[in-house]
Amino acid sequence: MNGLSLLGFAGIFLVVLLLWGISMLREARSLRFMRTHEWSEEEKERILTAAAEGTATAMRAAKKIHPILTARHARLVVHDLESEAAETRRRAKRAKPGTRASRSIRDTDAKER
Repeated sequence: MNGLSLLGFAGIFLVVLLLWGISMLREARSLRFMRTHEWSEEEKERILTAAAEGTATAMRAAKKIHPILTARHARLVVHDLESEAAETRRRAKRAKPGTRASRSIRDTDAKER
């Protein structure tokens, strides 16, 4: 009986180890994708539009565009895109009126409304 218990425990341990390994491979694939992927303007716009409704909605939009992303990496993508958009708005506020940067921001703000 003791041998069966030991085999059962070893079997459960191997299954858990296998599931953990699969999870780590998926996580690594998602991270590699997140670091190497260049987001198109259309993808950025879709995610930022969803971000106006909330972070969870934006994360779902990012995962819908690229299902390979894990929830953690989708959250990082949303945060990066929001930070990039905020930085662009800050730069435009400091830009002189009539320059390309100020026109670009004005157009972006008009789209958001």
